[in-house]
Formats: sequence, C-alpha cells, structure tokens
Amino acid sequence: LSEAGKVYAELKDYNKGFEHYLKSLKYAQEIGDEYGIAYIYGQIGNLNYKIAMDVNNSQIKTSKKDLLKNSIEYLSKSAEKFYKLGNEDERNNSLLSLSKVYKENGDYLKALETFTLAKEIQDSIHSIENKRIISELEISRELDLKEKEIKILNIEKKSEELIQFSLIIFVSIFIFLSGIIFLFYIRKKKDNEKLKEKIEIIKKGEKELKEKENELLKYQNNLEQLVNVRTQNLENEITQRKQIEEALKVNEEKYRLLIDLAPDAFFQGNIKGDFITVNNKAVELTGYSKDELLKMNMSELFSPEILKEKPLRYDLLETGQTIKFGREIIRKDGSTLFVEMNSRSMPDNTFQSFFRDITQQKLAKIELEKQKTFFEQMYLQSATSTQILDSEGWCLRINPKLSELFGVKPEDIEGRKYNIFQDEEIKKNGIDKILRKVIEERKTAYWEVDFDIGNAADSQNISIKEKKKFWFANKAYPIIDSNGELIYLIIQHENISERKRVEDELVLSKEKAETVSRAKSIFLANMSHELRTPLVGILGYSELLSSDLQIPEYKEMAEGIYRTGKRLLNTLSLVLDLTRVESDKFEIQNKPVDLISVLNESYNNFKGAVAVKNLKFSFLPHCESFLFNSDSEMVNTIIDNLVNNAIKFTDNGEIKIISGTETIEDKNYVFVKVTDTGIGINKNNMNIIFREFRQVSEGTTKGWPGTGLGLSITKKYIELLNGKIFVESKEGVGSSFTALFPY
Repeated sequence: LSEAGKVYAELKDYNKGFEHYLKSLKYAQEIGDEYGIAYIYGQIGNLNYKIAMDVNNSQIKTSKKDLLKNSIEYLSKSAEKFYKLGNEDERNNSLLSLSKVYKENGDYLKALETFTLAKEIQDSIHSIENKRIISELEISRELDLKEKEIKILNIEKKSEELIQFSLIIFVSIFIFLSGIIFLFYIRKKKDNEKLKEKIEIIKKGEKELKEKENELLKYQNNLEQLVNVRTQNLENEITQRKQIEEALKVNEEKYRLLIDLAPDAFFQGNIKGDFITVNNKAVELTGYSKDELLKMNMSELFSPEILKEKPLRYDLLETGQTIKFGREIIRKDGSTLFVEMNSRSMPDNTFQSFFRDITQQKLAKIELEKQKTFFEQMYLQSATSTQILDSEGWCLRINPKLSELFGVKPEDIEGRKYNIFQDEEIKKNGIDKILRKVIEERKTAYWEVDFDIGNAADSQNISIKEKKKFWFANKAYPIIDSNGELIYLIIQHENISERKRVEDELVLSKEKAETVSRAKSIFLANMSHELRTPLVGILGYSELLSSDLQIPEYKEMAEGIYRTGKRLLNTLSLVLDLTRVESDKFEIQNKPVDLISVLNESYNNFKGAVAVKNLKFSFLPHCESFLFNSDSEMVNTIIDNLVNNAIKFTDNGEIKIISGTETIEDKNYVFVKVTDTGIGINKNNMNIIFREFRQVSEGTTKGWPGTGLGLSITKKYIELLNGKIFVESKEGVGSSFTALFPY
C-alpha cells in the first residue's frame, strides 16, 4: 500500500497518495510493525512537504503553512520511532528531511539544530564502525601477546627442569665423592684431622646445599604455581576468544540467513562494482547463478543506453549518501525487469545494494496512464452531456457535449464558479432534493424536467451563448471510493424536447382515437339493437314458411332466408358483445361451473356440424366432473368459439377437445385445449388472429365466412376471467388453442 502511495504521489494524485499511506499505517499499527509505522510516518511527512512545494497543485485545499506543519509532525514522529528502534540510519534520513521542512517554514534555528544532530548521528555511525574494527585488532594483538607469554613461560619451565636435573646430578656426584672421601678417611687415619676438617667443611656445604635445595624447591613450587595461574588465565582467554569467534560465526550465519531470506535482491561489491556477495533473491531476479554473479560487475546488469542515461554514481556513495534509483535491468535470458535500487557505501570500502522488482508497479503505472487516456478521450468525445461535481455540488468539469448543449464555456463554469445547489432553476424544479438523496443513499436517480437554461445561468452570473428552454432526461449517480466515501457526483443530460413534442402529439391522437372508438361502440350497440328486433321476426317467419311450404323451390328459399338471417344474428351478437366489453359495462357473474359438463354440452352441440364435414371428433376429459368459480356464459362462449373456429378451418382430419390441470408460476389453472388438422396459421400472421375484424384469410376472395370477432372476443373474455390463452400452429398441419382458467 505504501508503494502504491508513492506511485500516486509521483502522479500528483495526492488524495490517493494520502489514502494509501493512511491504510498502510493502519495495517502496520494492527500487526505491531514498529519499523513500518516509523517508515510510513516519514513517507506521509515527505508527501506533505512535496504538496506544499507544488505551487501548481489544485487538488489540496490545505494551506502551505498547514502542510509544512503536518510534515514537521510526521517527520518528528518518524525520527523518534527510529530512535527507539535503534535504527540510526533511518533516523538520520528523517532528520535531514525534517531540516529541509524547518528551513522552508522559516524556522532556521530548528533547521540548523536538526541538521547538526543528523550530522552527529552520521559521524557516530562511522565512529562506531571504526571502533568495532579497532577493537577487533586490539583483541587480535592481545591474543598474540598472550600466546608469546605462554611460549616464554614454557621456556622458563624447561629451564627450571634443567636446573633440577643439574642439582640431582650434583647431589649424586657429591654423594659419590663423599663415599670416596669416607673410604679414603678409613684408609688414611693419619689424615683424620684434615679429613675431619674437610668433613666439617663438607657438612657445612651440605647444610648450605640443603638450604639452597629447600630454597630451590620453594622457588620451584612458586614457579609452578605461577605457571599454572598464567596457563589458566591464558586458557580462559583462549576460551573467551573461541566463544567470541563462535558468536561472530553465529552472527555472520544469522546475517547470511537474513540476507538470503530477504524479499529483495542483495548485492555487495567493491568500490569498482565487482560483486562479493549476493543472496538467493538476486539469483532469482537476474537469472544468473551465484557463481556467475560473483564473477560479474554491477554494470553488466544494465544496457549501455541505461548506463548512459542513469550512470552508476560510485562517487556519491563515497560521500556517504544513500542512492535510490529506478532502472531497467537485463536478465540472463535477455528479458528486462524494472527495479528500484537502494545503494550505500560501507566502512570497509564496499557497497551494498538492494534491488526490488517493481515491474508490476511500472506496468500498472503504464496501464493506468493508458486507461486514464482512454477514459479521458471517451469522456471528451461522449455524445452524452456530462458534468462532474464534488460532494458539495461544485462543478469540477464538463465535457464538450454539455458545453454545446447548454451554450456555456468550460472556463465559465468549472472550479468553484458554479454550485448546483445554489442554482435557482434547480431548486425551483426540486432537483436539489433528488441530488441530495443520491449523495445520502448512494443510489442512481433518473428524472425528466422542462429546464430554463437562461434562468439557471442568471442565478449564478454564468455567461451562456443563448437563453433557451429544453426538456431534459437526466441521470445522476455517485462515484464511491474504496472506503465507501462519495468523491464525485456525475450528472448526465439528454435533450428530449423533440421526443416530448412527439409524445404530446401521440397523447392527443390517442385521446381522439379513444373518442372515436367510444362513439363507434355506442353506434354499433344502437345499430345492433335496432337490427336485432326486426331480424328476430324475419327468422321466425322464415322458419314457419319453411315448415308450411310444400313446393321445394319456395321451401329452399325460406331455408336460405333462415340461414343467412341466423348468420347475421350471430354477427350482431358478436358485435354487441364486443361493444359491451369495450364500454367497460360488462359485468362478470361468478358462480360454480362444471367445466366437464360445459365441454360435454359443446361437444354434443357440434357433433352435427362435424359430421356434415365428415371429420373425426373426440372429447378427452381429465375427470368426470370439475367445479370452479367463473362466469358460465363467458366460459360457454369461449369454448363454442374455439370449437366453431376449428370446424370452420378444418376440411379433413380430426378435431379434439382436451381438458386438464397445470400449475404456472405457483398458480393453479384448469385448461381446455382444442386441436385441429386444419389449414394452420403462418407464424407471420400470429399477431393478427386476436385483433378485431381481422382474419388470416381476409380479403374479397377469402374462402371462409366470418367477421373476425370470434377469437378477439374469446381472448378478451379469458383475460376478464384472469385467464390466459396460447396458440400453437403450423401452416398446412393444424392448430392448437389452449385456454387456461384459474381455480
């Protein structure tokens, strides 16, 4: 997260930079990473300083003085944290940055004190390292001296052993001579006195020799004790030295282990750039083996072009600076990686460099730039008028389409020049309430408004090309960040004035059509009543004539009058039913209806008509009786119309009436299916069969009589009963009509 914050800071997206640094700080605090906390404090302090020094910045509303104050606070925290952690290098870097901020803030005394402290720390770091080297040399010198002392003591011990051996020989010789003298004394009694004198002398010598021997033994004992003490001291010192060497080996092993386990590639080299030590991550990063890297120079990891653009600055390393650079390295396989190099010199005239793979970050930055360019172009070239507001309603940006639609220049409205919540036309139309709801609830809103652009411009002294009024379809939606905070409010507009004009014309046309339709229904109802009364009389008289006349020709005429009159009466009945439905005066009489009984009655009524056409006719009920609440007359009409239609359009084959039950979307229905093997319906004509006065075979040459009202009334009746109707048909094969009634 902190690395992402760096990227945003480099892009000068300071809000995003702060956001990622604060998230990183939060996570570091949660996991107890004291080094990470100190490091992020320093990054936040440096970011505040960078923003303060960016004179062209318009994102941050905080004053330069406050930014410098914040920078001082965070850098001070960073230096204090690193001090507690004992990391003098990082503390030194934080103090140097803090010194720059004090200087920029005009507090030169603080700047001098901080800079002086940083230099003292830097000198102390070098001094401590020098002391460690001197201490190691002194220990080595002391150990050499101790070894020489041991050699001298060993020589002294050998000398003492030689003296003891000489004394033993001397005593042996003395005893031997004494024996000879004693024998000589016996043999020569004459010389007794002389011999006695000599004996006295010898006794005196023996006494002195005894004393000397005791002194020698005493000295020998002291010497052995001294040698033992010195030897023990030397053994202790040697043991301590071995312990120190073992501790150094352990520390070196820990150091190597830490370096090998480091997440970044580690390179140690001499001042010429030849590698001395590398870790496993360096092998993974470069693709070279350790043996290959240890034969290479730092410059071999970079192309000549990169080295020319960004040379390796060993001269800066010698001054004690820590160098941080981003470069592109070439791996063994020829591929390239983007790395971030952190290098510094060491007291032993070597340098250490840590390489961090930032390829993904670099590519992400490039991709981010591409996306930014893409969305920028898409925004500028969008055919939709769009404006971007902040959470307070200030217009931050508009696209060219809005400028064209409203006749306003971007420089006259962008920035803190136009606030939508201060627009009188917005308030007048209640749009401010809609927008506040979008901000509060974080939901998209849609609305249409007849908007006076001139009034809106005048309310905030905005210059526009032309004062006019349009109908707009609008959409507003929030842009939310990862913390759920609203950062932008987007509003889009579409000029729908022409659409509104067409809609108004359509509404007027619809009202006129409905008026004409009502007049038609009233006229047809009146005409149907006026025609039905005399027609019933004609039917009655024609039926009587048909039964009384004996002359075949006259009888046929009377029957013809009856048939055509009956057909006309059916047509009038259908027209009357249609007008009743359309006039909203149709009353449904719900009561228990036995569907099987109704179907059976219809089946029996149509047997004769089916027999005339020599068709097969079957009825397949799903049970013996099925009661449900409905309007019996309407159910009868629906079934009769479906069966009559099947008979009319079927010249050969079979007609079936089938009943059953089914559940659709958790609702129970009883269905009636009428199938035939008639002419069928072309799929292109499916949309007209339920329209009033329409038939598939319509025209002056149609082969089947009818008004085209049967299926239309059937569908309206089924819908009034809250049912459904479906049709399946194939031209030349037949049709299947299914009516569903709820129960």
